[in-house]
Amino acid sequence: MVVAALRALADAHRLALLPGSDRVWMIHPFSAVATDFVVRAAGRRWYANCVWDGLAILGFVGDGTLETHTPHWNDLTRFHVVNGRVSGDDIIHFLVPARRFWDDIGFT
Repeated sequence: MVVAALRALADAHRLALLPGSDRVWMIHPFSAVATDFVVRAAGRRWYANCVWDGLAILGFVGDGTLETHTPHWNDLTRFHVVNGRVSGDDIIHFLVPARRFWDDIGFT
């Protein structure tokens, strides 16, 4: 019964299951598994699936930091959100348009 409900939620794009399993992978914007996108705010830590999701978490909880690595050089990078404004030393680029995210949610 629970597995059927999880699969129905995945089919409706409400969450994503780990490929080949019935385990929860993503409940956007949160990741159920450790990722390279770490959000810190309100004295807590969460994993996000990507920069977009990390900023969404900060949109929910308020001021905080998203920490990850640059894709080309693997350098640590941080984005800070204070009073709804994002700052940081790097550029955020969204390779896949939002309307295509579910074409391959793991890649997106």
